[in-house]
Amino acid sequence: MSLDRTLPLLIERAVAARDREAQALAQTQRREAAAAERGEQLCNYRVQYLARSPAATGASVSGDALASRQRFIAKLDEALAIQKDDLSMRARETAAQHARLLQCQQALLALQTLQRRREAQRDLRLARGAQREADEFAARALQRARREHSS
Repeated sequence: MSLDRTLPLLIERAVAARDREAQALAQTQRREAAAAERGEQLCNYRVQYLARSPAATGASVSGDALASRQRFIAKLDEALAIQKDDLSMRARETAAQHARLLQCQQALLALQTLQRRREAQRDLRLARGAQREADEFAARALQRARREHSS
C-alpha cells in the first residue's frame, strides 16, 4: 500500500490515540483532584476536632476520655498520611499520563507534517508539469509563427 493511502489512515489512528490519551488524562486529573479534596476535608476535620477539644475549650476531661481522643487524633493523622501518599501517587499518575498524551500529540504532528510536505511536493510537481506544458505550447506556437512568417 502506498504512503499516500497509508498516511491518512495513520493520521486517523494517531488522532484516535491522542483523543484516548486526552480522555485518560482528564480522568487521572479528576482522581487527583478528588484525592486532594479528601485530604483537605480530613485536614479541616482534624483542625475542627482539635478546636472542640477540652484543652481548647478549657473544659476538664477524664483520663480515659483524653486517651480516647488522643487515639482518635492518631488515627486521623494516620488517615492524613495515607491520603497524602494517595495524592502523591495520583500526581505521579497524572504526570505520566500527561507525558503519554504529549508523545501521542508529537506523533500526530509528525504525521501531519509529513502529509503537508508530501502534498506540497505533489503540488510542486503538478505546477512544474503545468509550467512545462505551457512552455512547450508556447515553443510550438513560436515555431509555427516563425514558419508561417518565413513562408
